[in-house]
Amino acid sequence: MLIIDFARPDGRTERVGVIGSCRVHDPLKEVARSGRGAFMWSAFNSFTHTPAEAVQHIAFCRGLLEIPEPFAPYILRQNKLPILDDRLPNLVESCTTFMVEMSALDYLRCGYYIFNQDYFSQQFVRGSGLGLLDWLRNLSAAAPAPEKAREAMASLAESGKRPGIAAEEIVATLRSIPLTPETFKAELSQVVFQPSKRWIFVPHFNISENPAEQIAKRVVLHDLLKRDAAALGCDFYDPTPIVALAGRTAALEGGGADTYHYAPSFMPVVGEGLYEAIMKEPPGATPGSEPHG
Repeated sequence: MLIIDFARPDGRTERVGVIGSCRVHDPLKEVARSGRGAFMWSAFNSFTHTPAEAVQHIAFCRGLLEIPEPFAPYILRQNKLPILDDRLPNLVESCTTFMVEMSALDYLRCGYYIFNQDYFSQQFVRGSGLGLLDWLRNLSAAAPAPEKAREAMASLAESGKRPGIAAEEIVATLRSIPLTPETFKAELSQVVFQPSKRWIFVPHFNISENPAEQIAKRVVLHDLLKRDAAALGCDFYDPTPIVALAGRTAALEGGGADTYHYAPSFMPVVGEGLYEAIMKEPPGATPGSEPHG
């Protein structure tokens, strides 16, 4: 979790816990580096995309969840588990605001644990052969077909890797869980571990009036997140208008070709929007009153 102390214009400090991907982490780092924030924590910041990942990440940062070391590469992006003392849990508890990005409608579950899809693809699937890739593409909420699991294990061995007990468990039990309008709110509500804190939910930006399949999913996620954030009494901030105003060529990586990442030169602009959302007083608050929580 990225934790930053942002200075309010009236001199108060807003301690913000940031959870999500580079689309919220990197722009807010730009704001902090501009002199309006102080980094309180920025170590081993794994990215999250779904409510279940955010719940797991928060529990780990609060010292409430132990992650098995064989699963660390697929959750924390590192092979060794970091040594967690009391400092991070105490900082999490002292946050007055949490800004949480949601950018996907399905996730990978292995037993009790949630894998980051990008980390898992990079560190488990890549270079492991076509059999494993075929197994991954056929994952669903049901158990993998036995023949697909056998082919995946054979593919691992043929690729020169040494499958262990953890690999066998993953191949046999990994599920791809889709979120629906009925399940999204229930899972999102688990993120809000302390309702007295301020929670700001941020969707993935959208960039097309005529969306392709992947962009269309963002429309669904946007509407679900906006609906359920309101139902939970939380704030909602959509960065799409900022992207639309600048135009995708200026706003997105690769001259607009990369629909997942902001252009480096656009990071400060996005950061301003996120910062303003944090600075905005929630309904019913009196300027100059005590911070949230």
